[in-house]
Order: sequence, then C-alpha cells, then structure tokens
Amino acid sequence: MAQPVESQKIMRGGAEEDWKHGLFGCCDKGVGTCCKGFCCGPCAVADARQTMDGSNFMFNCCCVGAVPSYNIIREGYNIKGSACGDICTALLCGPCAATRLLNETMDRGKVGEDGSNGSGGPFKNSLTGCTKSIGTCCLAMICPNVVAAQARTAYDGSECWFNCCCMPLALTRNVIRQGYAIEGSCFNDCILSALCGCCISAQLSYEVAERGPIKKVGVAYSTNQVVPAGAFVVAVPQGAMAGTTLQVMNPATNQPVLVVVPVGVAPGQAFMVQ
Repeated sequence: MAQPVESQKIMRGGAEEDWKHGLFGCCDKGVGTCCKGFCCGPCAVADARQTMDGSNFMFNCCCVGAVPSYNIIREGYNIKGSACGDICTALLCGPCAATRLLNETMDRGKVGEDGSNGSGGPFKNSLTGCTKSIGTCCLAMICPNVVAAQARTAYDGSECWFNCCCMPLALTRNVIRQGYAIEGSCFNDCILSALCGCCISAQLSYEVAERGPIKKVGVAYSTNQVVPAGAFVVAVPQGAMAGTTLQVMNPATNQPVLVVVPVGVAPGQAFMVQ
C-alpha cells in the first residue's frame, strides 16, 4: 500500500460559493475601506490581491489592473461568476468592485502558499531557446498574447479568450512563475515581458508543457491497488468533499501541486493522482 501524501491546505470547496459582500456593500468594513476603494482604486485592488495570495503590492498596483485582479480573486476563492461578469463589474462599477474585493479578502484571508521563494528552481527552458518548436516560435513572433494565453490555460484551466484579451504578459508570467515556485522576481517579469515579449511567450509555452498543469484531478484508489510510476496517493482531510481543491507536495518533484478530490471519495479515504 502506498503511503498517502497529507494535504498542506484546503484551497477551496467543491461547490462554488456566493460573495460574502454585495457589490454595493461598500461600508461593510467601515468608511475607511469605502474611501480607499473610491479614492484610490488601484491601491485597493492591489492590496486585496496581496492579501489573497501574497503577491507584490507594487506589481499589482502598476501592472495588473482591476479586471484581472477581480477575476483572479473570484476564481481563487471559488466564488460564483464568470469572466464576462468580471469584466463588466470591474469596468462599469470600478470603485464598488475595488471595495468589494477589499472586504472579501479581509474576511477570507490568504489562499495557498507564497510561490516567490524559488523552491521550484530556475526555468527549465531558457529565454533564448524559443526555437525549440518552430511552430510555437513563429506564432509567438506573430501573436505573443495568444501563445501566452494558451500557456496559462494549459497551466490552470482558465479561460483562454480572457487570458488573451485581459491578462498582461507580465502578469501571465508572474502567475505561472509563482505557481511553479520558479526563481525570479516581479521586476524581472515586468522588464523581460516588455523587452522580450515573443521569447517570454514561447518560454512559458514550453515550461507549462514540460511541468504540466498546476491542478490535477484525482482518481479513485483502493488499498490493494498498485500505484504506477510517477503517480502518488493523497489522503482526504476532514472538511473536504468531492470537487475540493487541495494543495499537496508532489513527492517526486517536491513541488506544490493542486489536486481535486474525485467524486465518491470521502474524508479519511484516499485517491490517486497520476
């Protein structure tokens, strides 16, 4: 019997949740929060994302924007909604959206672990190795945003059209780099994306193809079952349910990975990740 890996943290529940604060509940956390959202929306949004995932405040304030932040925070907490709704809310009701994000993150707190420690090592694909695939290289030269969008979609299953239209290249690199805990900084993400956008897009595509999706869906497992090479078994903690996303350490790579509890597996049982 394989020794189950214990989950580090329950990232989000199986069923989508409702917002805890309404769009017009600007004063739910006091007048100060309301004033911050209305007087300095970018600062409020940057502060909210930093609270949720530990990202850099200055990077969020200067390079992210309201629409991507609203989407990242909503999906990070597994709140009901859609990418289209995120765009409309952030653009048409900016101050209210910023205040809502502040209120929500103050209540819900941090999701996941800080990926800025570089524990995942350097990029496996160099910035100058963009000719690894001629097709990817050519597409990155013509439409770098499309290649980067496809890379993030393969990485975390997010909406490709949203990534292409609303995610700056520096943010896409930042999200993928920190998700894999790759060495680097948000400053590098900004500078390299501005100066070498085509090469960055190709690099992200190759990196995701080599490292694989950040979130894997588990399969049912029995104690007498042989675990294939490269697979591992995860114990389901109390409070989890089918569809719950857990953060665990992949014993083969010693890197954090998100796994989803499959249907039919209850707390105290285990499932296999391949």
